[in-house]
Amino acid sequence: MSRHATCGAALMALALISLGCGAAGPHPPLKLGPQDLGSVLKCSPWSDDEKKRAGVVGAREPAPGTEDIGVVIHVMLAGIEQDRRDKEYRIDHAWALAPVHNAARIRLANVIPTEPDTEVEFWTPEMIHTFFSRDGKVNEIWRQYHIRLILRAGEDCTYFPHALRPDGLVRDSIPTPQTTTPWANQFYRSVNRLFTDGPSNLLHVFLWWSVAEADIDDVDVLGGTTRGGNSFWGYSRSAARGGPAVWIGTYDCLQPLESTYQGQCAKVIAHEVGHALGLHHVEEPFRQNLMFKDAGRVYKEKDPGLALSESQQKQALQEAREQFAWR
Repeated sequence: MSRHATCGAALMALALISLGCGAAGPHPPLKLGPQDLGSVLKCSPWSDDEKKRAGVVGAREPAPGTEDIGVVIHVMLAGIEQDRRDKEYRIDHAWALAPVHNAARIRLANVIPTEPDTEVEFWTPEMIHTFFSRDGKVNEIWRQYHIRLILRAGEDCTYFPHALRPDGLVRDSIPTPQTTTPWANQFYRSVNRLFTDGPSNLLHVFLWWSVAEADIDDVDVLGGTTRGGNSFWGYSRSAARGGPAVWIGTYDCLQPLESTYQGQCAKVIAHEVGHALGLHHVEEPFRQNLMFKDAGRVYKEKDPGLALSESQQKQALQEAREQFAWR
């Protein structure tokens, strides 16, 4: 059996952790995804022009008193035949199936049920720059805590849902361990391991079309049918719990239904970075804390809820030094 076939079978069986199918990226020592796993996954690094427009940094420029975290972005694009999209796409179900293959990488209309004519800019290089560059919106949040994200590389990865997903569903959305899907936890860890296997001090950010998928076939544990997916926009874990990786739902995060949407999305990403740094959710009455469990939905322009306690700041800085130090 070929190496590609072996890795494909491993993905189907959720056994990537033990098999170690990851391949080195084209620009050592940065770890990008495997370039080609046959009919399962195919990745290609961004062009020099895309890297420049997105704000990728080649050399370190230290900032005194600041811990730098190197970031690699993987834009995850589901390979689904356009004929199938044309036949099955519904605007009220756009979170599950996008109208075109590369929806997460372009400007697109007819994806918001209540505003079909509104054009949404998803993860173009310019939008990635807006959020992930050194002066971007996510760093606006973290720099007050002396942590800075440095975008070091990016790639587009076309994956094939029928081969990647154990249930074989063909859709753009992806489940996370927040659902009760039995295999979701191992699926999350296995996908991450495919990209992060081996020594690494990088934070990997996966930009999927949507992480709003609920339970198997959209049926919850009580037998009811979910409508519009779940209420979460992202998911993350520290290195000790299956990361370090951040998963963000493009469709969930970048919807201009309100003027605050970019601020909301930046907060969600920053919140998930907090999980990658070992921070846990806080409950009521700490709604103004960045790690409050419902990060996006409690965002307000005048009072966005970005505070971290002194102990949280200390823990995040310690993890940044120990796990992500750019040496």
